[in-house]
Amino acid sequence: MRNPTPYLKVRVLGAIDMAPGNTIRARIQAVSQMDFTDEDGHPRRFTWRTIQTGYSRYQKHGVTVMENKPRADKGKTRKLQPEVLLEAVRAVWPKLHGKTPKRATLYRLCIEQGLLTRGQVAPNTFSRLVKEYEMLKPDAETNHKIRLAFAKARPNDSNPVPTQSPHHARHCLLQRRAHGRGQAPGCGRQRPPTRPTLRSPRNPHRSGQSGASVNPGILTLLFMIRSHFGLQRNPFDTESVTLLDPQQQALDILKVHAQQGGLCLVLGEPGTGKTILKEALVHLDPKRIITPVVNRTLHTYHNTLRILCQAFAIEFEGHDHPCERRLVEEAFRLHRAGKMLVPIIDDAHLMQAECLRKLRLLFENFPRSHNLVLIGQPSLLQTLSLIVNEEIRSRVTYFHAAAPPGTRRHRGVHPGPV
Repeated sequence: MRNPTPYLKVRVLGAIDMAPGNTIRARIQAVSQMDFTDEDGHPRRFTWRTIQTGYSRYQKHGVTVMENKPRADKGKTRKLQPEVLLEAVRAVWPKLHGKTPKRATLYRLCIEQGLLTRGQVAPNTFSRLVKEYEMLKPDAETNHKIRLAFAKARPNDSNPVPTQSPHHARHCLLQRRAHGRGQAPGCGRQRPPTRPTLRSPRNPHRSGQSGASVNPGILTLLFMIRSHFGLQRNPFDTESVTLLDPQQQALDILKVHAQQGGLCLVLGEPGTGKTILKEALVHLDPKRIITPVVNRTLHTYHNTLRILCQAFAIEFEGHDHPCERRLVEEAFRLHRAGKMLVPIIDDAHLMQAECLRKLRLLFENFPRSHNLVLIGQPSLLQTLSLIVNEEIRSRVTYFHAAAPPGTRRHRGVHPGPV
């Protein structure tokens, strides 16, 4: 019997009350020197640390912790799925010579190429998984059912693909580019006839993407989901979202503040619609309202300034002062062109107060047609309520408290200072 039964555990804990000693620690030490006979007649002795742990759990949770429960993750990989591991192994295998490379060499190449990290899989775990799922064997020679499942060997058996060397595949790719999308002369098997694919509509709000290609498999999957559930749009599509009345009011007020300059707060717990409001503001009027978004807030002011310069396509070489001067010049150029500037800082509650203070001073030099929007969680209010941050709190011109639909807080917006 490897694990003690609940009956044996109760006997050990019951012996603590009758053991000699003036303290609970002394009595546990005395019980650790006793022998207990289990149901099979074998003598058992437990260490004082095991008895102390069981006694503490019994005091906290009662007799329910006496049952021996199996591990919830038994038989499962903790951090890395076998499919990802097999893909990484096949990516580095062509770089090695020989029929069967060493597992340690494969692991080293996967780490060097950045396909895996040591935090995801340890060397011994990597070697064990590769051996267990027979990843070094061709698909036709393995009989491991799980390996055949995620390697998709069975569907391909009816339509085998001739193997090509990496150099030959690269040569064919260059030939196809030279002769167009058709089959290059003398390169492998013939291309199957192309079938019409679904194309995603062009998003006019994203600059630099005029009809970017989308994976046909994903589009086919979305088409099947829409057909099955009878939907007119893709699920979780953020391009055409209908705002609630409080969100529409907040959007209109943010647009007004962009015309006269301001510092606005949009705060709420996760899942209260802050991202929907941000996307609506970004897609509101791309031709007149410029909305650079800063999502990486765990940075210093030095790096945040360069993120803003990158959003405006401004060179950010040198110290902070030249970058600030270029940003102010770009802001005035947009103002003369009749455009409004609405920078959005997402997860602003993670940004340091010193960085917020410097950003506030920077935007003081901007023209009046700008509005700095801080989106974050309510903990940002606690930061701004400190006396040292009074200058930031006094500049807040609008505050919107986002809340789940149906709650009392979500039925109204709160203009004015915090």
